[in-house]
Formats: sequence, structure tokens, C-alpha cells
Amino acid sequence: MLAGAKPRISASDFAICHLETPFSDPAVVTEFPHLYVRPELAQAVKATGFDQCSTASNWSLDKGTEGVARTLDALDAAGVGHSGTARSEVEGDTPKITLVKGVAVAHLSYSWDFNGARPPAGREWEANLIESDRVIAQAKKARTLGAKIVVASLHMGDPDSHEISQYQRSVAQAVTKSGQVDLIMGHNSHQVQPVEMINGVWVVFGHGNLISGQFDDWVRNREGIISRFEFAQRMDGRYAVVAATAFPILDTSSPHTINDLVAAWPKKDPAPRWVQAYDRTKETVLANGAAAHGFTVAEHR
Repeated sequence: MLAGAKPRISASDFAICHLETPFSDPAVVTEFPHLYVRPELAQAVKATGFDQCSTASNWSLDKGTEGVARTLDALDAAGVGHSGTARSEVEGDTPKITLVKGVAVAHLSYSWDFNGARPPAGREWEANLIESDRVIAQAKKARTLGAKIVVASLHMGDPDSHEISQYQRSVAQAVTKSGQVDLIMGHNSHQVQPVEMINGVWVVFGHGNLISGQFDDWVRNREGIISRFEFAQRMDGRYAVVAATAFPILDTSSPHTINDLVAAWPKKDPAPRWVQAYDRTKETVLANGAAAHGFTVAEHR
């Protein structure tokens, strides 16, 4: 199911996925509003080329403490890093830092809510709740531990909407203004949302879906982007984004397939659904003026 994304993901120096749902007990089938995701997915995430996943989402606590541990254990076994949920207070309080081509990159992950649930008393560290001050404090801590680049995955925004909410804007404004975060990766909307530069920081408010079991007639929910950011060191020693690109994708079902609307574009007669998805995604991504700051949507071949 993930094979269509592998060439692009595996070619990157450091690839981050968003694992929205915790893994279920394989022996127990669950139905909505509890989501059923098998732990074998961790192996597929690794095989696709992802190095790390954000795990803080509104579903983080859906399977309870056991689900948090089962999910992180499966990612560990597959060799995939993770940030956003934790099995211990030390794990939850320690920013995830990875050395990428000699550069220390910190990845933080937070969610706006947990479907009304909260971690057990005394285990608030089990899942990260968005509080702008807390995100900033953790970013500062990551830098004191040696991080040169800080990426924040923020699970927020109105579900099934391509429009940026005021809440998203307020959080993005506060976090970017701090000067501690170099990139914000947004999830939760299930639809592609505009990309913006805020206080000199790129904010991808909504990546849409990479792969999903949502309905085919929810056309925007079958569309998404893979975003790519290239960093370089400045004269003052800080690292900054020097190139920013979105690659539109389309998730089709029966069977589930990720279609890269750039690399896999047919030489002639593309399917109308592909044309629709690509054009709408490009229009949405650039709707709020990202192109003027250098953001591009890759052209299909």
C-alpha cells in the first residue's frame, strides 16, 4: 500500500511520517470510534524509508497506556524513531534528537486534543498536548542538548477542512515567533491546506492524507502532499531552509495505492481524477502566497 511513496521517501536524508493511530492488539478487532491498525504497519513504515514518526494525535490514547507502549515497542522493533507519546517520564521529557549527515535534528510532536481523554493522573507525559509555551520550552531544551534544527509536528486544525482555523494560526504565530523552531509540519485536517511562511518559518498547516481508510467520495480526503525541505548552514551558524517543495499524491482504494502525481504522471492521457487532484492540491498549497517566498509545487513529468 505504501510502495508508491517509497522512491521519494527513501531518497531523503531524514523522513518523518505522522502515525495518527496507535496500534491495536492483533487479537482484538475494533470498530469506529476506536480505530484498528495492525502493528505490522511499523515494518511497512520502515520499508518505505521513514526514519521517524510523530505519534501525538487526537487518537494517541485510544488504546490506553497499553496502546501507547505497544505502538512505541513496534516502532522500536522496526527501527523507526518516534516523538509525541512516551512509556516513561524520562522518555517523555527528553527531546528526540537524531544525527542527520552530521547535523543534530530535533523532532517534537504535539496534539491539540485526545478526543476528550487525558493521560492517567501522574502520567501526563504519556502524550504531548499542545501548549505553545510547552512546545517552545521543549525546543529550547533540544537546542541546549545540541540540536541545530528543530522540527515540530503539530496535530491541529478542523478535521476534514482545507481552511486554516484561527487556533492553528494562533499556535503557529506563537511558536514561530519564539525563534526556537525551524519548521512546522501540520496534520489533523485530513485535507491539504495552504502553506505559509510565518515569522520566517515555513508552516505546512495540513498535509492531507498519505493513506487512509476514509471514503472515496470525500475527494479532498484522498489527496495529500509529501513536503520536502532542504536545510543549509548560514554564516551565523544557524541552519535555515533553502528550498521548499510539495509533491502532490493521490490515495486510491481497491486496492489501496499511493499515486505520486509527479513521478508517476503518465506521458499522455492522465486520468481526470489525477488531473483534478493535482490541480486542486497545487492551488490550495499556494493559495496564501507561499510562492512569493520561494515555495514550489513540483511539476509532473
